[in-house]
Amino acid sequence: MATKYTFDYLEARGISGPEGVAEALDRVLDNMEPTVYDPPTRGLTEHEQAILREGGLRLERTGGRDLAAEGAVRFAALVEHSLSAEQVAAQLKVTPGRVHQMLSSRDLYSFRLDARRLIPSFQIRHGKLIPNIAQVNKALPATMHPLGIFNWYHRESVDLCIDDRQEVCLTPLEWLAEGRDPAHVIFLGKHL
Repeated sequence: MATKYTFDYLEARGISGPEGVAEALDRVLDNMEPTVYDPPTRGLTEHEQAILREGGLRLERTGGRDLAAEGAVRFAALVEHSLSAEQVAAQLKVTPGRVHQMLSSRDLYSFRLDARRLIPSFQIRHGKLIPNIAQVNKALPATMHPLGIFNWYHRESVDLCIDDRQEVCLTPLEWLAEGRDPAHVIFLGKHL
């Protein structure tokens, strides 16, 4: 079931081929810190547990979604859709040296995995950088996880609405791609 869910999730996002997916997942999982979840009642007396249950807290595991696994799958998808400096150079029609300069100045967002520098492809459309994305990339916290950066760029923000009624809100990436004032997105990026 978990394997089917993983492949369905990735295929729905344009990633196909079990070999590539398995390789990306292996790289991601090898780089994740192991997490051990204690039972929710650990360290609580029976009396304390009863009080918490009376207050409406459920102390039993629900068997719901595995958020760690979902995060690993999403990170694997991000890895799969990331590019090397050479691939970015080919898309932007610049030299790999110029791409390295852009990485050094944080014009391009990148992250490391297995001693490789990966550049998420969402920053490039039609052979060009998204307008003003370099300014935003510089404002983002350098310590933020790559998946957090990806999610932020792709999640609608009530601070980026195109009308006063907040009926149509854009993602930071959409805002920039439409050529809107980057100052709003830069401000949001600085305060992540």
